[in-house]
Amino acid sequence: MVSVPQLAGHFDTEFWTSQLLKMCHSEPGVWHSLLALGALHEDFIGSHRTSRDASWGTRRIALGHYNQAIRVLTQTKRLDVILVSCFMFILMEVLLGNIEGAINQLHSGTRIFKARRAEIARKGLKPDSRDKFIEDHILGPFHHLNLYSHIWGRPPARTSLTPDPLIEDSCPRVYEFESLVQARASLLDDIISGGGTSGLQEWEGAFNRFLVQRRTAFSNPREKLSIAIIQLQLNWASICVPNLEETKYDAFVRLFEMGLNIADSQIRANSSGIAPNDLSPAFSLTLQNFLTIYLTAIKCRNPALRRRALALLKSPPNHTSHGSIWNTSTAIKLIERVIEIEEDGLEDLTDMTGSVVPSEWSRIQYIEKVPDVGQGNSTSLFRFRRQVDGQWQHFLERF
Repeated sequence: MVSVPQLAGHFDTEFWTSQLLKMCHSEPGVWHSLLALGALHEDFIGSHRTSRDASWGTRRIALGHYNQAIRVLTQTKRLDVILVSCFMFILMEVLLGNIEGAINQLHSGTRIFKARRAEIARKGLKPDSRDKFIEDHILGPFHHLNLYSHIWGRPPARTSLTPDPLIEDSCPRVYEFESLVQARASLLDDIISGGGTSGLQEWEGAFNRFLVQRRTAFSNPREKLSIAIIQLQLNWASICVPNLEETKYDAFVRLFEMGLNIADSQIRANSSGIAPNDLSPAFSLTLQNFLTIYLTAIKCRNPALRRRALALLKSPPNHTSHGSIWNTSTAIKLIERVIEIEEDGLEDLTDMTGSVVPSEWSRIQYIEKVPDVGQGNSTSLFRFRRQVDGQWQHFLERF
């Protein structure tokens, strides 16, 4: 399947190349879901070179399989099948340009996760093999996409039963991993669920013990890169806390730089076969490096690093990519606008490298997409927020 190399993220290759294909042979709902996704992806990457009639024919085939998948799934109670198909539906809605629909599907699937966890906790059940499959192979990709929700004005949907005092079934978290994929899913679970600093510290302790116990197991370059990415995500979670003064980010220049180095190495590897002038559309399931690059460009005010981040987003294969539920062309415009706004406030403040950086009053603290009824999918409306003299300043711009 041509789509798999673009759809599979760094941690999800086994799911796409093995687990999903096995499930297709026994589950008609998953089979139709994958056929629909493949057809929509084919239409997307070929949209710049096919006629409108040909494109509509491919899309009609995709929608036919999409409808068949929905009909089949109404007859099943298997949560692994439902969640895998739900994941396919999310990606289909993105390819159709229906971001709100994709986020609705994402949050619906997340509620299913949470309901199952609550049932296991309430009844004292032992998770079965299908529960393990969900935790090992589906939870991570769901969480990665879930992290994008807040950019579109929707808070990420929680899957953890803790630390949510509103859930009667809340119980202490136990951090245990059997693989790097499990460890990464557990970390994202904790980040989205708002485990806070104490939760992250407990997770880090468990992860360090896991690495010590298997210190000779992770020797190949891919595994070492996985560990680096997980540790980078942990660092991000530790510094990106609510209500942090914007100038506090200036102390993390080295962390921003480390993140860009990792992102750069992955992008170089992924783009090795792409011609410099290839403007074919690309669709990435998770665009694993997107949040690292985006947050660096937005929160790191070091002029050299944020412009390096911007350059990475403009490089193949990112330049024409739909980064899961985020379009990189929109991100580039947002970043350029933020830099323009903030650098009007270049005065005498410097970061740890000695570079002049924007003053606190000029820094954008929040960017979020706002509902824009009746405008179609061609543009998006975003709200910028910053504090000037202790007062919140809001303004809207369209991209």
